[in-house]
Amino acid sequence: MPADGNYSTLLSLRGWSDDSGGPAHELAFSQSRGLYYRSGTTTNGWSAWRRVLVENISGNVGIGIDVPQEKLSVNGNIRAKEIKVEAANWPDYVFTSDYELQSLKEVENYIKKYGHLPHVPKADEVDANGISLGEMNKILLQKIEELTLHLIEKDKRVTYLEERMLRLENHADK
Repeated sequence: MPADGNYSTLLSLRGWSDDSGGPAHELAFSQSRGLYYRSGTTTNGWSAWRRVLVENISGNVGIGIDVPQEKLSVNGNIRAKEIKVEAANWPDYVFTSDYELQSLKEVENYIKKYGHLPHVPKADEVDANGISLGEMNKILLQKIEELTLHLIEKDKRVTYLEERMLRLENHADK
């Protein structure tokens, strides 16, 4: 009987009855919608039941978690080759003519007052609630696009000042 205390339907897989084919494996499907696994041999004993996943009445699936709150809740690290996040309202609006880019002085004042960039969540909010990868990518792209606009503006200013300096030097040499 798995650790949740409920009776289960068992599926057992065994190489040979004398364990010469390796350890046996059992899956237990519990009444509480959990899937458990254990393995072992008659000579070495069985490992403890380990919950593999649980599904609640809402169809939420949990791995290593008792009460999944999302369609997939994982208590642990996840490794994947790729994760695709669907996102709307991608921040290309930063490049429209009606976008109000804050001046660097306004950004500096905001940072001094609040301790983080405008429109970026505070560290304690992220610690408490986590953050959506899609939302954070949108925020980061918005900030990169804003920085790009500031760099373009600064580059134009530097070019203007360099040209002006050359004109003044040329005028002074005459």
